[in-house]
Amino acid sequence: PAPPADACAVAFADALDGATINFAHASSVIQKESRPLLDKLAAIAKRCKGYRFTVEGHTDLTGSRAANLTLSKKRAEAVRWALIDRGIDMDHIAAEGFGASRPLENATSDEANARNRRIAIMVREAAPRRAAK
Repeated sequence: PAPPADACAVAFADALDGATINFAHASSVIQKESRPLLDKLAAIAKRCKGYRFTVEGHTDLTGSRAANLTLSKKRAEAVRWALIDRGIDMDHIAAEGFGASRPLENATSDEANARNRRIAIMVREAAPRRAAK
């Protein structure tokens, strides 16, 4: 059986704490150095297979609202597909971009920008069980 939802949420948060999925500048292309982190996130999702997940993309406070929203959506979708490529059921993982609407820090220093540019994975709900064949 899958661990409780809150244990899955903590596992994702811990994996992403201090770790970053790196993208090419102003792009949704995931950098090669992020592969081990994506592998780790996929392993957590596989252990938590009884749930649905949402990959959330966030940007820093610089740039236009529209551009940030589009970029955050594309980055979240890129991570979603990277996890699907690692064996996560596409029906159990969604992607959503928030642009700069949910900053961790309301500042534009290099440090604040780095913290605000992030991917988060939220555990949403129990996935429907498939009927046995």
